[in-house]
Amino acid sequence: MRAVVTGASSGIGRALALHLARSHGAAVIAVGRRGDLLESLAAEVASVVPVVGDVADLATARAVSAVLGDVEGDTLCLVNAAGVTGPIGPVGRVDLLQWREALMTNLLGPVQMTEVLTRQLESAAAGWIINVSSAQAVLPPAGVVAAYATQKAALVHYTRCVAEQFAGSAVAAVAIHPGDVLTAMWDDIESASRSLGAGGASLADSVAGVRAGGGDSMDRVIELLDEILGSPPATTNGRFLFARGSGKSHLEPPP
Repeated sequence: MRAVVTGASSGIGRALALHLARSHGAAVIAVGRRGDLLESLAAEVASVVPVVGDVADLATARAVSAVLGDVEGDTLCLVNAAGVTGPIGPVGRVDLLQWREALMTNLLGPVQMTEVLTRQLESAAAGWIINVSSAQAVLPPAGVVAAYATQKAALVHYTRCVAEQFAGSAVAAVAIHPGDVLTAMWDDIESASRSLGAGGASLADSVAGVRAGGGDSMDRVIELLDEILGSPPATTNGRFLFARGSGKSHLEPPP
């Protein structure tokens, strides 16, 4: 197996990159902006190949494709895990430059990586495109997280559009909600909610509740990855899957 994991410097991306290398014997191309953290990851597992770059930059996807051409393996798994919170605040009162920057990472990043690697996925004996989204894509709207929720909802729909193209093939496109895993992103959410004062009270309460409960387990995200890789493409293609214990049903019904 060959795998490409974005956002592999830390958090969910790092955990999935390590799991793919150790448990699936995959040659993993680990993509991230922090070269020092990627080198540390590669030092842990010899089959990890670091590629330093920003997924918002099309050149990063092209560099990954070039490296992938030199890596052996009959199957290919792409995990788009890179993500940012983006601006948090009331509509009309957020930094639009931050909105655009978040859009480039949360949506255009996975789009570019998928589009550039499509031919390599099609030529593999089996292929998976796993886009890390969020339950915010389907939860009742909340204006203060409009940027993040909108971008994650768009990612789910893009996944379903890709899945339609691959229907009946050996490639599956899947979106996942990993649950409330306590990564560094929660620090950003907590800081932003406090800066909003009374307007961020509900969000601050949510963060406090997740922290008090210890968050959801990274193991559940890994279990979900294993389920996807172990299932026929037709059973997961186009689905929005939830990690068990994330407070939602395990399988979100198709549209």
